[in-house]
Amino acid sequence: MERNEAEIESAATRLEIVQGLLMSKENADIMNLIETSGTANEAQRSLTQPPFSMTEVQAAGVLAMPLRFRTQSGRRNLEVEAGELRNRIG
Repeated sequence: MERNEAEIESAATRLEIVQGLLMSKENADIMNLIETSGTANEAQRSLTQPPFSMTEVQAAGVLAMPLRFRTQSGRRNLEVEAGELRNRIG
């Protein structure tokens, strides 16, 4: 795989995670589901099902999300990052 293709693939994966993080910021039910799940695996499975239908990558990213991303500045940083990633991907 060429370097450029690897960079695009890496950016696409990160964008997928960032989109999941932003989704969790917009939907308080996601955080409630995590808090009430018996295990992290249960929470991850639930996040990939309707009504959330996250990808496995997004669900894992949300479960690993540091709390600082729950702040307003964290959201702005994620939105900026998402825009930069979209530009890199083209």
